[in-house]
Amino acid sequence: MRIDDLDTPCLLLDLDRVNKNIATMMGILEGTGVSLRPHFKTPKCPAVAELQLNAGAIGITVAILVETRNAVMSDTPTTMPKKT
Repeated sequence: MRIDDLDTPCLLLDLDRVNKNIATMMGILEGTGVSLRPHFKTPKCPAVAELQLNAGAIGITVAILVETRNAVMSDTPTTMPKKT
């Protein structure tokens, strides 16, 4: 498949880099007593949220209704509305 064959919009990720970045964040927090709850607005992608949860994030933070809906519709395990 060529890049010109992809429907847009689409998300293209370097999974090795994504996994490395997630591991780096988890490593920074290891032993600090601080838990990671990344924000859904950054990737807007349930598959990335799942990678973060599988790596040890305790949940996914959402801020707006559409993020909540997308997280719930994709069975993202934990969501927590951000207090504003």
